[in-house]
Amino acid sequence: MAAPFPLPDRARERNPGAAALGAALAGLCLASSPARAQSPAPAERSVWDTTYTPTQAARGQTVFRTVCSSCHTPAQFAGPSFLAAWDGGTAYELFQTLRSEMPQDNPGGLPREQYLEVIAYLFQLNGFPAGSRELPADSAELRHIRIDAKPAGPLK
Repeated sequence: MAAPFPLPDRARERNPGAAALGAALAGLCLASSPARAQSPAPAERSVWDTTYTPTQAARGQTVFRTVCSSCHTPAQFAGPSFLAAWDGGTAYELFQTLRSEMPQDNPGGLPREQYLEVIAYLFQLNGFPAGSRELPADSAELRHIRIDAKPAGPLK
């Protein structure tokens, strides 16, 4: 089984050892893309603010099982390693990473909606609460959803 996808750029800068481990585990090096070179607007919402629906996550689990499970396990994307790598990032950065790197044999080959569904599933795996609104398809909205390892205050 392959390891999780590469660490986001900011995680590599903070902890070079984690970057080396992430690169070794992933077997990939995430190149800086034009989307990652731009500074995103500050995120206004947190993943703790119910940013996906249970139905969307269920569809993501189906996509994960049919497309991703030949190389990955759900456990690779849940828990401290995932949270440490993505803490402070945005849903848009995660989306762009998945879309530019996965599936490994056909990066960008899935419909946009399926990448969003997989992200909803990853959010569910990490215990982020579901709500009544799906993770948006709009890139500008995704830039405003921050991935926080821990909630900043009381859950809504």
